[in-house]
Amino acid sequence: MQQLSARAIVAIKTPGRYRVDENLSVLAQEKAGKIYTSFVLRYQIDGKRVQRSLGSTSKISLRDAREKADQLIS
Repeated sequence: MQQLSARAIVAIKTPGRYRVDENLSVLAQEKAGKIYTSFVLRYQIDGKRVQRSLGSTSKISLRDAREKADQLIS
């Protein structure tokens, strides 16, 4: 699996979900003609899939998002 780099995340111009790591992805949504991106963590608790936003890609770095994801999963 090829991981997205911080530079590739900034370059996202189309809506969609972009995989960063095993459970971490970037969600790009279009609102009022502008693309907004955020880090999203997907994991399971008691057999239920949980999706949690870690923050906007403009406010949290890729390194911080990975660290936060590791803390939440552990």
